[in-house]
Amino acid sequence: KELLNSDLSPDIKVKEILNGQLAVVYPDNTLKESLDLMAITNLNRLPVVEKANPKKITAILSRSDILKERKKYLQRKNQFTRNINLDNISKIRTKMS
Repeated sequence: KELLNSDLSPDIKVKEILNGQLAVVYPDNTLKESLDLMAITNLNRLPVVEKANPKKITAILSRSDILKERKKYLQRKNQFTRNINLDNISKIRTKMS
């Protein structure tokens, strides 16, 4: 959108429009920490960098990546809960027989 502004040259360097500290996450950050940072900074993606070499981006983490993992977790949890409930029902039926 900014590039559509006639006052902004398309040849301007990225470093000239950066406005502060970059938001990054490390491989050992939790998904909750990463999602919280996205919410605070109003970003949809964060670069993942190495602590030993923070200039090296190893991946890009997106909100959709986090949501996919959360969905998998909930599906596994739901399957586990459903299996426990089915086992309990079977045990109850066996006791009633």
